[in-house]
Amino acid sequence: QRANELRRVEIMGVLALDNTFTDPKLKDSFFVNSLFASGFVRPSIAKGTASYIPALLSEMPRFFDENILPLDAAFIQVSPP
Repeated sequence: QRANELRRVEIMGVLALDNTFTDPKLKDSFFVNSLFASGFVRPSIAKGTASYIPALLSEMPRFFDENILPLDAAFIQVSPP
């Protein structure tokens, strides 16, 4: 709805459950950089509207702790205890 107000917002994630942000109409607003090439993001990677960083899940904390993959904000999903 407000995508036209944003430019090249990088969305980094491990598991994309849909391809909303890889819609070609949003290419100037969002860019998906995936740490896991799920079935939802693979077609976008092939088209060049998303990219993939091969990584082990166990490396993720280090990437963020050591600022290898810097970020401004994070949405983290957890399960109940």
